[in-house]
Order: sequence, then structure tokens, then C-alpha cells
Amino acid sequence: MITRRLRRLAVGVTVGAAALTGLAATAHADTKPDNLRRVFAAAEYGTGCSFPGPNLLLDQSPPLVDPSPWAAPWVFIVNFRPACDMHDAGYDGGIVFDPINGGIVDTRGLSRSTIDARFHGDLMTSCNRQIGWNAPAARAQCYTIAGTYYLAVRAAGWALFDADPAVQGVQQSGTRPNN
Repeated sequence: MITRRLRRLAVGVTVGAAALTGLAATAHADTKPDNLRRVFAAAEYGTGCSFPGPNLLLDQSPPLVDPSPWAAPWVFIVNFRPACDMHDAGYDGGIVFDPINGGIVDTRGLSRSTIDARFHGDLMTSCNRQIGWNAPAARAQCYTIAGTYYLAVRAAGWALFDADPAVQGVQQSGTRPNN
């Protein structure tokens, strides 16, 4: 029992640290040609769920285990990269195709709290789509990791949010609320 709690704590701390260091994206909307008229793939903005570049280990959740006899294959890996890429695109103020929910999303008018809430929803959707209903323990672990990522961006994301995507660089205040 104590070992399980320590393991969960260690996973939570690792994921939280990864989320905190993975808040910055390399390409900002104001540096992309035709940003005001062209739709980009979310992956063109993002570095995934890590910094300073793609990190395949941290783009996925740690192995999530469900010991239930009806849960097969019992171990799940959830790919969070599309959610992280959408979050990076939102912070940069891009017009992007949403790989999770479909459709085109213009993030130039969205506040930081709205983008963070979408990020949390996208993480939860990733958990639900990639872990079957018959693996409730693994889903619960995934939800915990999603919550940790969300709390990390809410706590430290204000410094990397581009409040005015039309102006070169990252502005702390501008046309979008950095709340």
C-alpha cells in the first residue's frame, strides 16, 4: 500500500516537472508567414510535452497499469503529444487544425484560462480514447497525470503566454487576457 502511494507520488512529481519544463514552444505565431490567413498543423507550433525539443518519453504518459482481470492488455501508454501541441499553438496564438476534436481553431482571441481548460479537456479525451472502459484503474491514473499537467500550466504558464500574437515576441499583456 505504501509502495503504491510512493510510486504514484514519484510518477506525479516526474510528470509535473516535465509539464513545468515543457511550457515553451519554439515557433510563435507572429514569426510564421501568412499566420493571419493560413491554417497550420498544431504540431508546427509545439515541442510536444517537453522542452527544449521533442522528447518521446515525456510525450506519453508513463505506463499505466490496471490489475483488473477484465482489463486487457493491462498496461497502457497514452500519447499526450497532440494535446500538448494544441496547447503550445494556443499559447502562441495560432490558427490551427485541431487533431483531437477536429475542425479549425483560431486561438488568437482566446484567453490563457480558456486555452488551459481546452488542454485539460484534450488530455482527458486522450485518456478516454486510448484506455478502454474496462480499465478503470489505468484511466484513474491517466486522469491524475492529466490533472498534474493542467495544474502545472495554470501555475507557471503566464510567463510563456503570448498575449498579443500580432506583435513579435512574447508579450505578458495585450489583446488576449493572460489570466
